[in-house]
Amino acid sequence: TLSGASVSIFTIFVLTVLLYNEFSQYLSKEEREVIVVDFSLEERVPIHINMTFPNTLCEHANFHIVDHTGEEQLQVSEDLTRTASGQ
Repeated sequence: TLSGASVSIFTIFVLTVLLYNEFSQYLSKEEREVIVVDFSLEERVPIHINMTFPNTLCEHANFHIVDHTGEEQLQVSEDLTRTASGQ
């Protein structure tokens, strides 16, 4: 019958389109850029920061530093230089 042939042709067309899309995706190369932090290294990266805290005494300035792993970095203040701003 004509309606059965139309359904068959439409089904074959849809199937062909779907197979072509799947096969072209299978053959295509997907590139992703990923940056991963290597936690196995025990090296420290020096960070230089220049901050000004007006109306704060030098002896009251403290710094608590926590890295991305949640580890608190101790003995940071030994390398800390505090300079009173001229008021």
